[in-house]
Amino acid sequence: MFNYLNFYIGTAGWDYKDWIGTFYPKNLKRDFLLGFYSNYFNIIEVNSTFYKIPQQDTCKKWRKIIPSNFIFIVKAWKKITHEIGDARLTQKLREFSRIFEDLYPKLKLILFQFSPWFGPTEENYYHLLEIKEEIPKKLLQVYEFRNNSWFKSKKLINISANDRIIIATTYLKVIKPFYFPNQA
Repeated sequence: MFNYLNFYIGTAGWDYKDWIGTFYPKNLKRDFLLGFYSNYFNIIEVNSTFYKIPQQDTCKKWRKIIPSNFIFIVKAWKKITHEIGDARLTQKLREFSRIFEDLYPKLKLILFQFSPWFGPTEENYYHLLEIKEEIPKKLLQVYEFRNNSWFKSKKLINISANDRIIIATTYLKVIKPFYFPNQA
């Protein structure tokens, strides 16, 4: 999967109006933003996929304009992470995975960012198990929990007992960020 001895540096997204003239040249057309970005960074989190699944042609285009060492992380569609109990979850996961086939092997990871109300209930646990089974085995999966009760649940051990699953959070109150003097 990833070579953990290498550093991957990137951002969450690349198409931001306020980057024009500060990062991107003022006259750079939108179609060339990702290519320009890939000259400076080697990884990107595609955030727009949370709101809408792109067309397959868009994924093909992305793959063609980036260098060979570039990595994509895709944020899972909100219909997967926020519509719990939907009988069409398997269908949605397969549709989501199929769209991104053209990004392989550049796509290495899918980020599943769950809502703060997504706690460790039986229904949510089985939701995670279905995700775990339906996502292609060649991809890492990051489950970002924003409900701290998951970290007190024994179910978390069952979910993360896999070399393809990474557990993450941005909401633990006991974690204090470290800043270098020039970052504070």
